[in-house]
Amino acid sequence: MIQIRPVSDLRNKFPEIEKAVSGGNPVFLTKNGYGAMVVMSLEKYTELTDDVIQEQQKSQKRQLGFLKDIVPPLPDSFFDPLPEEDLQAWGL
Repeated sequence: MIQIRPVSDLRNKFPEIEKAVSGGNPVFLTKNGYGAMVVMSLEKYTELTDDVIQEQQKSQKRQLGFLKDIVPPLPDSFFDPLPEEDLQAWGL
């Protein structure tokens, strides 16, 4: 069952909120009549976010060579020293 309570209940009626949350139900808290936050058990939070976190971690892993067919190879002259005038223009 959805519970909507004022945020002051966190301080004044914490055992009731804790009981609802430990039963697997989130408690929606309001401040001045507007939604402010949701309290839920750590187990429920983990259940909701595990898949998202795993997908983020998968997408952040680097794959070697993924640009191999996209970026043409650099010519050998790329590694030649810059001309003196270019170094001076850069203040080097």
